[in-house]
Amino acid sequence: MRKKILFTFLTLCAASIGYSQDKNPLGFQAEFGYSLGISNSKHEVYKFLITPGVNINDNMFLGVGIGYLNFSNGDYYTSAHDFKTTFSSLPLYANFKYSTELGRYLSPFIGVKAGYQLINKNKLIDYQDASFVYNYDGGIFLSPEIGVNFDFVKNSKLFLALTYDCLGYKIKSESSFFELTNNNNNGSIIKNTTNKIKSGIGLTIGVSF
Repeated sequence: MRKKILFTFLTLCAASIGYSQDKNPLGFQAEFGYSLGISNSKHEVYKFLITPGVNINDNMFLGVGIGYLNFSNGDYYTSAHDFKTTFSSLPLYANFKYSTELGRYLSPFIGVKAGYQLINKNKLIDYQDASFVYNYDGGIFLSPEIGVNFDFVKNSKLFLALTYDCLGYKIKSESSFFELTNNNNNGSIIKNTTNKIKSGIGLTIGVSF
């Protein structure tokens, strides 16, 4: 699955660059943002995204990008223990943005980023006579947005955007419980897989060329 996602990402990069050389100038945007969870887990996400692409015309931008997300303060509960989850992901995504001029220096826009985020995180917790192992894997990355561009330098824009982030990942857990009876180790192992999608409202600031 990861190889297919990576192959698609590289293909889109090559296609966008080739197309831009024939008909359109290259475009680029970089942005930093913060997202606060509105689902059961009040997680916080700090994000940095870079997106090369094509300015199809004065109103439309199409690109493919890569980013870094840092998840923090997400509560995950087990029957024995509460702890805070922190992990990072690398999203690979396609980005479409449509803007329209509103006066000389302002241009509101709508857009969406859609792709897959890569996660590789393992966590081990020992608690009394039990141990818990959590393996995190990637999932959907979806971020529709609405915002406004501000012209501040020729051919460059500063933008602010409000985003609704849907961030998916998978948790494979293994819980081991031990009992000592007559000097023999007895216990049980419980395995479980949980798919999660974290929803959040975010604010992003960035520059585009």
